[in-house]
Amino acid sequence: MANEYGDYLDSGANADTVWLKGGGPIKLETGTVSGGGGFSSGGPSIIADGPHVAVGIVSVSVNSAGNLVITTDGSFTPICRVWAQPDETLAARGISCGPSVGTTTTIVSFSKADVQLDLTTQAGWDAVSGSSANIWVGWESPVYRGVGDPSKADQALALIAALDARLATVEAALESL
Repeated sequence: MANEYGDYLDSGANADTVWLKGGGPIKLETGTVSGGGGFSSGGPSIIADGPHVAVGIVSVSVNSAGNLVITTDGSFTPICRVWAQPDETLAARGISCGPSVGTTTTIVSFSKADVQLDLTTQAGWDAVSGSSANIWVGWESPVYRGVGDPSKADQALALIAALDARLATVEAALESL
């Protein structure tokens, strides 16, 4: 990745930027909290079925601090964008959530009425769970920044020009035969 402003700063996206994107839906199933982030029934899970796809998500759990932990396969580095979005069920309840991201772990905190929820308690889990309670998460990482020397588009144009020149040479040689 080219970056004219330092190792982790760049001038902005352009037409040559290629993005690696991943994410998917996380089910917050009604269940019984057994303490420390464990569940004797229900709990969080990845939704990956006919109408849903999960890309790059390896596992989901609740940590001892009462937050949702989403583990990814490590594909999304460096992170440029991350998001966690409550679905319509949670939005109707006034639940909000926000992600904090690392190389392979995203921690999602939930709150209601500006009070953080502790998902290790039954009351906290009950506030976010349900038969149709989900969140959507996603990550984006620039795979190639198209600035600098030369961009992918410039490389492609240079290759086409070189091939055109070689083709002209071959055509001229064939005409002289």
